[in-house]
Amino acid sequence: RPRRRGRCSTVRCHRASAHRDATGAASGRGDGGCQPRGVGGCGGVCVADAKLYAIGGHLAQNAKPDALCFVLELKTGVWSPIAPLPNRCGAIAATALSGRVHAIGGAIGDTPVEKKSVDWHYVYAPKGDRWEMLTPSPTGENHTGTVTVGNFIHVIGGRVDSFHTNSNLHHAYDAQKDRWEMRRPLPTARSLSLSSSFASPSARTRTTEGATTSYALADGEGRDASAADQVVEEIKRSGGQAVANGADVADWDATKALVEQAV
Repeated sequence: RPRRRGRCSTVRCHRASAHRDATGAASGRGDGGCQPRGVGGCGGVCVADAKLYAIGGHLAQNAKPDALCFVLELKTGVWSPIAPLPNRCGAIAATALSGRVHAIGGAIGDTPVEKKSVDWHYVYAPKGDRWEMLTPSPTGENHTGTVTVGNFIHVIGGRVDSFHTNSNLHHAYDAQKDRWEMRRPLPTARSLSLSSSFASPSARTRTTEGATTSYALADGEGRDASAADQVVEEIKRSGGQAVANGADVADWDATKALVEQAV
C-alpha cells in the first residue's frame, strides 16, 4: 500500500529481533550473532582494527536512548562491554579514524514527542577505554550518513529532531585541527540512516540512497537515487573511491548484495 507523506521509505527495516536470540530474549553472552542486549532503534556501528563497535541506540522505536556500548572481536565472535557514552543517545553516528571511534550527533528524549537532536561529538580511545568530548558538530542531527575519507569525517544529511525536518547539510570534520567546515550540501534533504555508508580497509566508500519525506509506494516506486550519486561525486572529488547502491535495506537479499558489494 502507498505510504503517507512524511513517513520514511526505510522505516520497515527497524528489526530488534536481529539483535536477539532465537527465543526473542536479549542474549546475555556474545556469540557473534547477538549483541548482549537488544536495540529497538538505530545505534552507531563501525569497525576499527578488526573489531566491530556498537554505540548507544534506542531501546524502543525512536525512544528511550541508551548509553551502553559494546565491542565484537571479529576473530573470536565474542562481545564485550566497553565504557558507556557520557550521555544516553540514540540514532547516533559512528565511524572510525586512526584507531579511535567517533560518535557524532544523535537524539535524546524518552518518547518520540520529546525527541531532540544533539550536536555532541565524542571520541573513544580503546587503549584507555574512555570517551572524551571534541568540538561539537555545527548542527544537531540524527540518522545522518557518516563516513571517514582520508583524515576527514563527513556527516551528510540526517534529521533535525524528526523525519518532518530532514536535512541536506554536509559537514566535514578535520581531525588534525579538531575543526568542522561546511561542504557542498545534498540536492535534496534526506536522512541517510541504516548503514548508508560503508568504508572498507581499502578506503573505498559505498553510499545508499537514504530516506526522504516525499511520497513513495511500498514497493519502492518513485525513489530517487540522485542524492547518493551526488555524495559519490563529492567523495571522488575529495580523492576517495565510491559507488552508490540503491538497495532497499528491508529486503534481506538486497541487503546481502549491498554488503557483498561493500566488502
